[in-house]
Amino acid sequence: MVFRPRPPDTLARRLRQAGIPRVVWLPSAPGAAREPLSGLQLRQLAPVGVREPLSPFRLSVDGAAPWPEELPAQAEFLAVAPGSGSPAKNWPLKYYYEVARTLSWESPRAVVWVTGPAEAVWQPYLEGLARAQGHYLLHDRPLPEVARVLAAARLYLGNDSGLTHLAAAAGARRVLALFGPTDPVVWAPQGEGVTVLRAPAGDLRELRPGRVLETARQLWAGR
Repeated sequence: MVFRPRPPDTLARRLRQAGIPRVVWLPSAPGAAREPLSGLQLRQLAPVGVREPLSPFRLSVDGAAPWPEELPAQAEFLAVAPGSGSPAKNWPLKYYYEVARTLSWESPRAVVWVTGPAEAVWQPYLEGLARAQGHYLLHDRPLPEVARVLAAARLYLGNDSGLTHLAAAAGARRVLALFGPTDPVVWAPQGEGVTVLRAPAGDLRELRPGRVLETARQLWAGR
C-alpha cells in the first residue's frame, strides 16, 4: 500500500517489476472531494477486501504509560495544545492564554498545556505562564504518556493537529477543535464528543476568544 497525494504510477510500475504483484494507492488528500479522509481511504481499501463501516477511531490507553508525577491525580482538567505542524493552522497563542486563564479563574479547574518539538520556541513563555497561573506544562513527552493524559481530560482545546486527533481517539470527554485554512469536513476528527469552530474566511486571527470561551464553557458544563 502506498500513501501519497497522487497515484504512484512510476513507483507502482517499479514495485511490480521488483516482484510485488499488487500495489494499492491510499490518497493522503481528497482532492476536490469534501468528505472525511477516512471514508475516502476505506473506499480505496474495499477492492482488497477491507470493508469496514466508517466510525470514529478509538485508541485504548489503559496501561500505556505511567501518569506524569507533576500532574494532580483525579482532578478534572482542561488540556490545551496550541501548536500544529503549520503556523497557518495555529490559533494565536495569546488567544489560547486568554481563554485558559479565564476558565481557570472562573472555577477551580486545572489547566494542562501540551506541546511538542515544534513548539520549543514557545517554551520560555509557556513555562513562565504556567508558573504565574498555577498551570501545568508537558513538553515533548512520549506519545503513550500524552495519550493517557489527553484521555483523562474533561475538555481538550487545540488546532487542526495530530494531538487533536489523538485526544479524540484516546477518549477525551469533549474535544474543541479550531480550524482555519483547512476544511474540517475532510480533516476534523470524528465522534460525538468533537466540536469544531471554523474561523471566518479561514483566518484564525479572526476567530475571537469570546466565541471560543463561550463554547468551552458550554462543553465543560456538558451542553
